[in-house]
Amino acid sequence: MGGPGHLADGCPTWKANRSEHTWETEGGHYGHGQTPENTHTDPGPMPKLPTATSTTPKPGPPAFPGRSAFGPGKSNTSILLLGQQLVRKGYGKHYRVGPSRDWGEADRLNVVDFQHAQKWTGSDADGYPGPETWRRLFA
Repeated sequence: MGGPGHLADGCPTWKANRSEHTWETEGGHYGHGQTPENTHTDPGPMPKLPTATSTTPKPGPPAFPGRSAFGPGKSNTSILLLGQQLVRKGYGKHYRVGPSRDWGEADRLNVVDFQHAQKWTGSDADGYPGPETWRRLFA
């Protein structure tokens, strides 16, 4: 197949109908509106099809709630999220039942285990999550 409008030449354009001579002597891709007897044209060029590389971005980690969200006497959703993520990452051995909204010593010990796994020591592994602990835990 050859001639103007052939797919090897790219997507066809929808010009007015072909002459009968062109229709009979040239190959190619012709829309129904380009046959000699039709007096109308198709609506326009073929649309660009989505490529296999188009993806929906993944949601990012939850925002760090601040150091003040964690510690003795605190109770909030951020503590629960922290505990759930510690369990998912394999750092939940100090929970007897599982994580909750209430800060407890099990939370602190599990965070220490995670921080030690990052090769942190001293005050960097105090069991209280800071922004870097949070970022790495939710990465």
